[in-house]
Amino acid sequence: MKTSVLSIFTLFFLILFVFLGSCARRTPQPHLPTERAKPRIDKDKPENPVLARKQWNLPAGAKARIGKGRINAIAFSPDSEQLAVGSGIGVWVYNVSDAAPLALFGKDIGGAETVAYSPDNKTLVSAGAEISLYDTQTQTHRQTIGTGGQSIAYSPDGETLAIANWQDVLLLNPKTGEIKKMLSGHSGRLTRIAYSSDGETLASASQDMTVRLWRVDTGDPIHIFSGYKETVRDVAFSPDSQTLASASIDGVRLWDVQTGILKRHISVPVRYALSYFPDGKSIAVEVYDAVDILDAETGALKQKLPVKIGMINALKVSPDGKTLAVASYEGEILLYDTATQTHLWTISGHFPLGGVALSPDGKTLAIGSFNRLRFYDVANGSHKYTYPQGIGYDVIYSPDGSTLTTALGQELRWINVETGERTQTLKWDSLPSALAYSRDGQILAVGVEQTIELWDVPTAKMLRSLSGHAATIRKLAFSPDGKRLASISWDKSIWLWGTEPDGVQKILWEHSEEILSLAFSPDGKTVAASSWDEIRLYRTDTGKQMFSLRNANERRIGDSLVFSPDGKTLASGRHLWDAHAGVYKQRLHGHKLPTSYLAFTPDGSTLISVSHDGTILLWDMKQDL
Repeated sequence: MKTSVLSIFTLFFLILFVFLGSCARRTPQPHLPTERAKPRIDKDKPENPVLARKQWNLPAGAKARIGKGRINAIAFSPDSEQLAVGSGIGVWVYNVSDAAPLALFGKDIGGAETVAYSPDNKTLVSAGAEISLYDTQTQTHRQTIGTGGQSIAYSPDGETLAIANWQDVLLLNPKTGEIKKMLSGHSGRLTRIAYSSDGETLASASQDMTVRLWRVDTGDPIHIFSGYKETVRDVAFSPDSQTLASASIDGVRLWDVQTGILKRHISVPVRYALSYFPDGKSIAVEVYDAVDILDAETGALKQKLPVKIGMINALKVSPDGKTLAVASYEGEILLYDTATQTHLWTISGHFPLGGVALSPDGKTLAIGSFNRLRFYDVANGSHKYTYPQGIGYDVIYSPDGSTLTTALGQELRWINVETGERTQTLKWDSLPSALAYSRDGQILAVGVEQTIELWDVPTAKMLRSLSGHAATIRKLAFSPDGKRLASISWDKSIWLWGTEPDGVQKILWEHSEEILSLAFSPDGKTVAASSWDEIRLYRTDTGKQMFSLRNANERRIGDSLVFSPDGKTLASGRHLWDAHAGVYKQRLHGHKLPTSYLAFTPDGSTLISVSHDGTILLWDMKQDL
């Protein structure tokens, strides 16, 4: 009898659970945390005490920089004493013995996509939009070569600099920039090039899923290696130049350089990088968040190093074989002793920038990335604390400053700022693409595909939806009084909505190009919207255009927008405008790439600019910029 009763109750609750689950696809569960509070990391101390003491190459008008630029590439110096990091703002050079920063070379337009040392250790070269050569002794910029590239390699004698320039390899004289030869044949963008140690052969890997070997003296192709199922990401010659190792997501292949025969296919999913040890007996390869040390002859796994720093995007073994450097997308570079496999040092601060939000009081900046949520002091740019919490690219503070709301995948998450606890989750069938709170915090607007949903925050119930856009919602903004909502979409239009049930909608602008950003003036009488090369200001009561802003000297001006608290200045990307007269004021020189987020502190004393170069600059608006 007891068994029957228990079975009936079990069946009842199972049916009830399934029923409630089917009804609650979009029903948030406030007050019921979905995870325990996560401990802070480095609470109340900077991520790197060495870096905290010095702001390297800070641009005029900026009082602090947060972040050091995303990691693009790493390279050891020939003597193994230094590590160069190609970043979004240039080349950082670190001391291998203690991970201390030694220099920041920042002449690169758009940052440094790749780096290499000359064999004599006298020159450090970086490539991106152009090629920059730096003197390692005097730490000065020596020369710029106009041709850019995505991978570079010095010949062993130092007399030739090879550059992967889109689909071709250019062989240059590094002193004059003169092109000696051009190696053509690939049908896709090159990903990596490498010289053999004897200098006679050059290898090139490409997105066309092939690897080519070239005779350097004649420029003729020797072998074409195929059979890859994905892009070939990296290539490296064995120290004796007899074997070429190539890396792709479908494994590591070892090729005989003389015969062109495939010697071995090692089934490990390598996405980006591999590196030979100098004795030629082992190969280090990245496998997601670990490093596998493979036998260079048999391909057998000799050792697995679980680095646990997130997705790895670069690794190198030092020329002396004593140090292994491993870099991650999360912005850390770990240095290991190869003999003992012990962790020596961590170089931090190169974290990627996901969602960024300024607290309502203007004192704290929240910065999200793949699996970190960092908080910084706006007064001086110092690090406050970090939570091991992933954040999406759309993140906003609640008006009372207690909660961060973020869209991550198909979820909307509410995170307690004080504890790091995820307090609430709301799921969609589609990806939420834009978020905005009304100033009183009572309404949350969510862009879901082509529709805008208005949610009542206290009750967690959807009030109504707004339809009209023909493509995914890109950004949303409430007017200060909460009576209007502006939206931009991938359909290249900006709409102005009334938030009341009978609110009127207006199409303000239908453009032939993408509309990138929008912002309300503090008094709510004006809304600004921007495309790549134009900014338009509209009256919110009539929807009529007031004027248009353009810059004859720079086409890209409208990546992001924000009005100053007094409404007198409009910041757009890296530019400042007189918002009343529509007159251009000045350009802010500092970022290498366009901005993704702008914000003024409530008192107007600081402008915060977030760039795709992986840095945040805090501009002192009290001084004459």
